[in-house]
Order: sequence, then C-alpha cells, then structure tokens
Amino acid sequence: MNSVAACLLSCALPVTALAAAGAEPATASFDGAGASAESMLDTHRAARTGMGESHDEGTDDPVSFPDSIPIQTAASISDHEALYVTGAKTAKIFAPYDDGYRLLSMKIFTLRDSGNLINMIGVTDITPGDATSLTRFFSMHSAMTTIFRFKDGGRPYSFELSWNGTVLLKRVNTKQGERGELETSLRELTTARNIQIIQGTPVTIDGLPFYAVGQGGPKGSFLFFQKDLIDRAPDANAHPDLMGDVVQVLSDGSSERINGWPRLGSLMNGHEFHLEFGDDGMWRVMPGPGNVGE
Repeated sequence: MNSVAACLLSCALPVTALAAAGAEPATASFDGAGASAESMLDTHRAARTGMGESHDEGTDDPVSFPDSIPIQTAASISDHEALYVTGAKTAKIFAPYDDGYRLLSMKIFTLRDSGNLINMIGVTDITPGDATSLTRFFSMHSAMTTIFRFKDGGRPYSFELSWNGTVLLKRVNTKQGERGELETSLRELTTARNIQIIQGTPVTIDGLPFYAVGQGGPKGSFLFFQKDLIDRAPDANAHPDLMGDVVQVLSDGSSERINGWPRLGSLMNGHEFHLEFGDDGMWRVMPGPGNVGE
C-alpha cells in the first residue's frame, strides 16, 4: 500500500454507509457482457434499498457525513481495494515465460486542471508485497498510443486507446498467449466507476442528496456526486460536483493529512463548501470557502 492510500484510510475514508447499519456492502464483478450499465446500477440500488437504506431522506445535520467510518476502524485491506480495485479493471501482467507478474489496476480518476475537474484513465501497479506505485494518467478523449514506465528503469508498458473506445494495456513486446495484457473499454470503466459511486456514503449538502466516495492517486481526495444526476444518466462519464484533497505527499515520499480546511468548490447556485476534520476522526462537509487547496 502506498503512503497516500494509507494516510487516506487513516483519515476516515467513507467507503460505505452500510458499516453504520451493520450490513455487508454489495459486491460486483465487471466483465462487460450481458447486463447494461443501467440494469447493473439498478441491481445495486435494489440491494441497498433491501438493506434498509434510503438516499432521499435528509438528516438533522445537512452538511456532514452521518455514516463516516471512525479513524480507528477505517484502515483495512478492503478500504485499499476501494481505492484501486473496486470500480476498476485489474489484471496480472506476466513477464515472458511466466517469470513473475505485476498486478495492474486501471480506473477512471478525477483530477484538477486549471481549476476544472476532468476525468482521466489512471493506471497503477498494485502488486501485493510491493509499495503501490504512483498512478500514471492518460486522456480518455482522444485515440492514442504511448509507452510508459512506473519508475526509471522499470518494465515498459504500452497504453492504447482506440477510436472505438477499446483500451489496451500491455507489456511491451508481449506475445500472444503470454498473458501480458489487460483489455477493456471506456464503457466498462465508466460502468465500474458508476457502480462504485452509488455504493458511496449518502450525504445531504445544501438540501440535495449526494454520493461521497474516496479516491487514491497522487493525492487522497473525497469526491461528491449529485445523486439525481447519477441516477438519471447511469451510462454517463460522471464528474463530481465537489472535490477536496485531504492527503498530501511529502518530499521524502511519505504523506500526511492536510491541515486546515480543504476547499471543495461551489455548487451551481454559487454556495461554497469545505471539509473539516473533527476530534471524532471524521471529515465533515461545512459551508464556506475553506482555506487550503484549489
């Protein structure tokens, strides 16, 4: 596990609201065959409703995580999986002659670019026993082929996005039958992420219901997606309405929780929000602009 993931987990990552209800979260696999994105999302909504959850009711505290996981119970392997496995496509990429493998994860991430929130495809090496690599990012809006390494002198990989939405990640010079590639599509990646979004923590902000999810990568972040927009467009490339970074990387490669009040941005009505970390080990959404971050 990399330091960003470890620090984010220790800062009360809201993986699921089911923890407070004493229920086990629904799980899913993504093979891209059979059911449509909408039908898969409906299946997950039905499962959560059957467990007694509702995303439509408000709370007494309209801008908080009512079901955040306390700091002392958050750090578990399942939380690491929420950052890099759940909502992702993963594959063991073997070296020639089955001489070991690397476990790679491919997932849609949201990043900031000049103040705008953009979605990109992130590829991360999450091989067990090794530190999780920094995530490498690629555009999901134009056909491309590029060669990259996770570290200097490391194994070279090829990332290819075709005009028809096919995504191919492979070890350079891999041959057929060597199990040296991961093939998926933009549709599969989008569906996987949207299913993870609806499994997020339900929160109410400014009177509107949202899904809150954690994100790994270069920084540990919380993302907030307006529930009605996700429900109406289950096949869409979902963008968060609010996003706040809560973990930062230090010069020695370690990471720490960001001090201060991370900015989340503003909703369409212009109302600004930020995050505050409480003595109870939970992050809460609060009104106002905040004082750190973009």
